[in-house]
Amino acid sequence: MNRDRGFVLVNALVLVAAMAAAAVFLLSRSETGRAQIHAAQTADQLTAYLDAFEALARQTLNRDASAAGTDHLGEGWAQDVQSVPLDRGTVRGSVHDMQGRFNLNWLTNAEDTAAKTAFDDLVQRLGVSDQTVTAILAFMEPGGQGARSAFAQLTPPIDPVGGALLHIDQLNGMPGIDGAQLDRLRPYITALTGALPLNINTASATVVRGFFPDTKPSVVNAVLAGRKLDPFPSADAFLEAIEAAQGAGLGETFDRGRFDVASDWFEMEATAALNDHSGSRKAVMFRQSLPLGAIVTYRVSTYP
Repeated sequence: MNRDRGFVLVNALVLVAAMAAAAVFLLSRSETGRAQIHAAQTADQLTAYLDAFEALARQTLNRDASAAGTDHLGEGWAQDVQSVPLDRGTVRGSVHDMQGRFNLNWLTNAEDTAAKTAFDDLVQRLGVSDQTVTAILAFMEPGGQGARSAFAQLTPPIDPVGGALLHIDQLNGMPGIDGAQLDRLRPYITALTGALPLNINTASATVVRGFFPDTKPSVVNAVLAGRKLDPFPSADAFLEAIEAAQGAGLGETFDRGRFDVASDWFEMEATAALNDHSGSRKAVMFRQSLPLGAIVTYRVSTYP
């Protein structure tokens, strides 16, 4: 009889232990599920914040589309939006004129010597290493890189085809391109298809000066100084101001079509915060005439 009771007691203890283990497992699964749901809800909320800023950027660009045909740094789209409180978090961001930056794809045209001269001037002023410059130019070499072994060792391996870039981020992590050096260049460069002109109402003086190798930098700086309050109504007005300031013409071979005062391509950068979490987004926008307005052609969101 005692042996039977002992057997029953052992079975009961085994059953209790099994039930306890099952309970711990279920509680663990429940906590994991709760954490996953919370993470998904947080990501959804951050996405909503970033979507809201993207909608604001598009609306601002569309409102400007009916302006007098010029784009400049005094307009609403060019003003950074500082931290804006929302229901449970914040969002901040900015819009940049992509046509106010040096278009690396100009360098794919071997006949565009002015772009090569301007790029050499830009990297020299910024102190970008020769190694990084050489690697960027090699990556864009028509027909692809000559030495592919370093690219084949990447994870995942790639086979560079060369030619025009689709986006600056293609250069991230490429062999020979130093990340810190590329970050130094980022505020001044872009990648756009076609021979789109440079907007002299929004371009940095650091970029513009390179296209005037025979003009003193101080002259270019002086001509550009007042454009935020009094933007150039046309590219010709800007070039005439340069010629007047230096007391000489720019010459018959000077590419006057390089410049414009209006833009179609813009880049939005936004960061959203919710408690201890954050998310960011980059979006490239192409602004068409109304009623179509600005559309997003490229978007990348990250949630670190």
